[in-house]
Amino acid sequence: MILEAHELSPGEILEAHELSPGEILEAHELSPGMILEAHELSPGEILEAHELSPGDILEAHELSPGEILEAHELSPGEILEAHELSPGEILEAHELSPGEILEAHELSPGIMILEAHELSPGMMIHEAHELSPGEILEAHELSLG
Repeated sequence: MILEAHELSPGEILEAHELSPGEILEAHELSPGMILEAHELSPGEILEAHELSPGDILEAHELSPGEILEAHELSPGEILEAHELSPGEILEAHELSPGEILEAHELSPGIMILEAHELSPGMMIHEAHELSPGEILEAHELSLG
């Protein structure tokens, strides 16, 4: 299972991938015409949400058994949240500018909490890999500037 969160300004893209069987979660922010997309490719299902103006709240719910996906952008203190409520699992991604913080939580049994913090505008890419229950392998903060 791999969780990744990427922020690539100025065409900011945030992506969160859960590569447990067949599932991909992606959230994209393409400023200034901000587009947020959430894709879950478990059996044939795609959720998309587009925000074309600041301050809007975007929510996308997938009510296949127990699963809810939500994406919120509250500019300028932008918060992005993605929830998957299949048994016990919650994924959250928060961007709190200017001291931007990205967090990803997966609370399925035995799986730890993964957090990635972006503490300066230069820190662009954060990756957290969890390849077995409860095991965090690596977390990266890579400056592109």
